[in-house]
Amino acid sequence: MSKFIVDKLIGFQERKELVAIYANPDADFHYAGYIEAVTKLECLFRVISENGEANGYWTIPIESIYQLETNTLAMHDVLVLAKHRGTEHTAPFLEVQLKKKYSLMEYITDLSKIEQLVLGVELFDDSESFYGYVLENVEDAIEFQSFDVDGRADGVIIIRKEIISSYTFKGEIEVGIENKRKKTF
Repeated sequence: MSKFIVDKLIGFQERKELVAIYANPDADFHYAGYIEAVTKLECLFRVISENGEANGYWTIPIESIYQLETNTLAMHDVLVLAKHRGTEHTAPFLEVQLKKKYSLMEYITDLSKIEQLVLGVELFDDSESFYGYVLENVEDAIEFQSFDVDGRADGVIIIRKEIISSYTFKGEIEVGIENKRKKTF
């Protein structure tokens, strides 16, 4: 099924089509937006909020995608608002086309370490997500400097890569944390 999903995601990307992605079969929660990049294993998604505003990016493994939707009535409303706000099409986050075997999660992990980019880290076990940037990235684990939503350092978290389900970044919460951090330094 994942090849089918990958092919559909690539089609959505090529057509610049608004799509909703569900990552939990038991929840009504989803992200709506545009596909930025697709590899064999992962997808980079530019999130558009319900009111049509750009709200950062989401990197998710293909295996975590349970449902895709496009052309729904609710998405039509989001599309109208996005067009009105000018967030329908923006400059791409990635300037190059990645090879299908490349890991978007590793790319974002490395970017977080280099630029101290705050990530929202979501876990497969549905425990609370956390926010932070990467201090160290090794083969099977990542060390994060964690922050609360007010931008205060909240300890160090070391976590196995295999339990990270997705990253969000450059969204309202992550940018808010980064801005609050800058004010305290």
